[in-house]
Amino acid sequence: NEKDKYIDELMKVYDQRIKYFGESGYVNGRKATAWLKHKINTDNPPEDEALVTTLKKGYDWLSKSIEEQGNKTELPVLVLLMQTTRSLFKLEQLPKETVVMNYENINNVLNSLIETNEDAELVKDAQDVKQYVEDIFGTSGAADCEALVNIFTPQFNENSNDIEFIKNMLRRLGKANCEETALFSQATEKLYKLDPSPEAAFNMARRYLKRDEIEKAKEYYKQAIDQETDNNRLADYYFEYAMLIFAKDHALSEARNLARKAVELNAEHCQALMLIGDIYVASSRSISDDAFEKSTVFWIAVDYFEKARKANQDCSVDATQKIATYRKYFPNKEEAFFRSLQEGNTYKVGGWINESTRVRF
Repeated sequence: NEKDKYIDELMKVYDQRIKYFGESGYVNGRKATAWLKHKINTDNPPEDEALVTTLKKGYDWLSKSIEEQGNKTELPVLVLLMQTTRSLFKLEQLPKETVVMNYENINNVLNSLIETNEDAELVKDAQDVKQYVEDIFGTSGAADCEALVNIFTPQFNENSNDIEFIKNMLRRLGKANCEETALFSQATEKLYKLDPSPEAAFNMARRYLKRDEIEKAKEYYKQAIDQETDNNRLADYYFEYAMLIFAKDHALSEARNLARKAVELNAEHCQALMLIGDIYVASSRSISDDAFEKSTVFWIAVDYFEKARKANQDCSVDATQKIATYRKYFPNKEEAFFRSLQEGNTYKVGGWINESTRVRF
């Protein structure tokens, strides 16, 4: 199609630039960024084999860029390499060892930038990217608890009264779902004693949730939500509390409303958008006795998976897979015809969902 032709032409421009002017490390980074932006962040992203091929091409160019640029690698290239690494690992295209190795390489570049650069603004940006790269690694599934506990235990022993260190460590362990480790438990209690802050209450909530002490967990989630002033962190607290209400209480409407609050606070919180989609999928069994009305819920669930995919690349692989899965449950044309509905019409899903969507087949 026309768009693919345009992208191919654009890639040739980058190749010509390398051929005539060199700087292949820098240009490959720009080339990969353009490729992934135009191919993945679109209304019709590739699926299955095409998705793997697209990601692999971008990954190869990004890897070349960091290999040649080293400490001069642009920050967006480092972020994209970590995101693409995680996506390929989730698609079973890369081994765990490669994810860990890429994380360490990226981290080394960032540490070097932070330590040696005179530009205060660049150093601040690099510190933000470092935190984000840690989050991506922590949620990749490759950062297993054993590896993280081995990394952090000696550091915790040395810094057991350093509030900022403990907070950062608990964030990392939390992102990797390591709340059941002795280290998480020990550090959570220590932090709450040193600094009974909203974040410390949030970690206590996670600790009780892992022990299946649900009422205690709810108490601490509410405490964290009532006291937190940082919108991004507050969005995380609402999201996790929504997950608990959905999974443990099966209170679909309440869980949806909590997840909505997370999105209001942070429009890029793609996990909260994914959760709303999952809640709507779960509601399809009980929303109505009418088979057609049940199937219309999948229109609105897919709307949310689409929003999640566009909101943040962190969710792009999972969201794309869910879109492909649940599109199959859309109402068919014949059923819609009998209800005087045509492709593109607006349709209101009733009940407690009470949201409008678009008719499609």
